[in-house]
Amino acid sequence: VRRLKVRIQEKFTLPIACLVFALMGSSLASIPNSNTNGTQGFGISIILILFYYILSFTFSSLGVKGSISHISAAWAPVFISSIIGLILMKKANK
Repeated sequence: VRRLKVRIQEKFTLPIACLVFALMGSSLASIPNSNTNGTQGFGISIILILFYYILSFTFSSLGVKGSISHISAAWAPVFISSIIGLILMKKANK
């Protein structure tokens, strides 16, 4: 039952995660006077997506075990990633 509750919440978080990745990508692309080229930006994006995947897997496992609630298990990776996206956006505005 816990696994199904976590999976249902993850179905709601997936579209929000896409918006968070768009926020991160646009922030990375708009950093002025950056010496990074397209390949480095792509590499940073892959690292951020891998970081999100690891967070999602970890929190999902904790939610299925019952260590944390199913809502926290599904939404925590999105909130952590959105904080990183907001930090990148602040950096891009400077």
